[in-house]
Amino acid sequence: MAYRDIVLNDGAAFFWPCTETTGTTCVDVVAGQNLTYTNSPVLASGGTVVGDGPVPTFVNASSQYATLTTNPALGLNTGYTAEVWCGLTSLAANQTIFSYTTTVSASSVFTIVVDTTGLVSVTFFYGSTSLNTNNGVKFAADGKPHHILITQDNSVNYQLILDGIGFGLPFAGAAHAGTTSTPLRIGAGGTLASPTLFANAHIGYAAIYKKILTVGDAQRHYYAGLREGIGTGWSPNMATHRRALR
Repeated sequence: MAYRDIVLNDGAAFFWPCTETTGTTCVDVVAGQNLTYTNSPVLASGGTVVGDGPVPTFVNASSQYATLTTNPALGLNTGYTAEVWCGLTSLAANQTIFSYTTTVSASSVFTIVVDTTGLVSVTFFYGSTSLNTNNGVKFAADGKPHHILITQDNSVNYQLILDGIGFGLPFAGAAHAGTTSTPLRIGAGGTLASPTLFANAHIGYAAIYKKILTVGDAQRHYYAGLREGIGTGWSPNMATHRRALR
């Protein structure tokens, strides 16, 4: 089954393949929540996917991203999964891969940030509480797309799954100023008026589900992406992989 079909069959509520070759519209092929490419990212470059097209590149780490122009209420209050493929080309600065919140409900919030050491930091919001967490999971800045999937059950239970390996991380409360006015954005974070932490990366195949996907689901997506040319061709260390599945 094609990667796109797997995502749709697993019930994606919103799906942005980011495979446009011209224009400024990043199409949501499920719900019509289209994003706007801002400041001319280079489209249609990176790893070509069979039957679907290539992944765009955000080449300028100081201004380029895709965003919704308003603060959308996507209805994620009963648990959700967010998924994206990303290939960083540099670790020169902290970079936001995928972020979302709404002024309607602060409980529907996530940001995925990679810092200058490659450390993946996922910030969730539950009610008015900011939960900023990582456990030393590192991201390779090799310019090739890797698969990131996060889940939250609208409580304190969540998971980060990187290239098919699941990590359950302890929460630690932390402030995250400005997040409650951030729209959905690919390749940047910050407030609605002031995007920040731009990514210098290939980013695409972003999806949000109104349900919790499992490690097994993530593995199906990851290996399907590898087969179609999204990913790096790298196979996880199987001993680590087995431990993650216990």
